[in-house]
Parts: sequence; C-alpha cells; structure tokens
Amino acid sequence: MRRRDLIRTLAGGAAVVLAGDCPFAQAQSGVRKPLLGFKQYGMKKIPVREAISHIARIGYKSLSLTLMPTWDTEPKLLSKTDRADIRKQIGDLGLVLASVMESLALLGPNTNKESTLERLRVAAAVSHELSPGAPAVIETTLGGRPAAWGDTRRQMADELGVWAKTLEPLKTQLAIEADRK
Repeated sequence: MRRRDLIRTLAGGAAVVLAGDCPFAQAQSGVRKPLLGFKQYGMKKIPVREAISHIARIGYKSLSLTLMPTWDTEPKLLSKTDRADIRKQIGDLGLVLASVMESLALLGPNTNKESTLERLRVAAAVSHELSPGAPAVIETTLGGRPAAWGDTRRQMADELGVWAKTLEPLKTQLAIEADRK
C-alpha cells in the first residue's frame, strides 16, 4: 500500500464518520449532518475561553481544541474546574466539540512509545470530560517523510494498531490528519 492510498483510505473513513455515524448534531428528521467548525489551532495567542466565544460569534457550529504542549489547553494546565467551565461554555454557546488535536509521532528517534500512549489516554479523558455525551475525536498527524514510506509503512501500521487497542476500551475515536512535509 502506498502512503497516498493509506491517506485516501483514512480520509474516506473520516468523511464517512462525519457524514454518517458520528454523534455530532442530529437534524430533527433523525438524519445526522456534518457541521462547519473551526480549529482553535489557528488562535494560539488567544486565551481558550475567548477563542471559543469568537468561534461561536463568527457562526461556526463546532470546534476543535488543541491539547498540544505550549497551548493553554494542554491537559496538565487544565484543572477539573477549567474543564467544567470550558464544557459549559461550549454547551451554552450551542457548539459541538468535534475533536481535540494532539501532535503525536508514530516513529522516529525521539519517539517515546509509552509517553505517546499516555498522551493518547489523557487526550481521551479530556475528550470525555469536555464532551461527555459524545466524546470528541482525537486528531493527530502521523509524522514521517513521504520518501521513507516504503521503509516505514509496516512499522507505522503496527504502531497504529497499538494506538487503536489503547483507545478501544476508552471508547474514543482517532482521526489521522493528512499532512505532507
């Protein structure tokens, strides 16, 4: 399988999730529909509560929060009270938390696999806390270089299997963002 085939397959699966079986916003007819959203990633310098207000005021219906290090939404910086306040604000503004963004690498010399799995578990916990009825999807890139795809694809697939097994009992979905460097 070529890298672009994997990305196409994953993207197709993500589109099916957004259009079909995801718990995001259900129309009165009972048919689920995708929502237009905005990623907080584009608003790093704006405090999270202010960013959420801007996203709602602009007219978006869903959002993605960034849980990566150096962000004010990094999980270790969010107290239980902060998380409850953010969940309430999202609900009060009529928004849906569609995803939480992490930046995890499958492979590489600086990749600590146990640390990565712990970050996945923490992201799942935050996802459930901020969106308890329908936990937000965890979104990440895979890392790696296209030129190395032939050499790394089996390792990447194996590691994704470990990630999936880690998230399965946590009842949290993972979405892979296509990112080519």
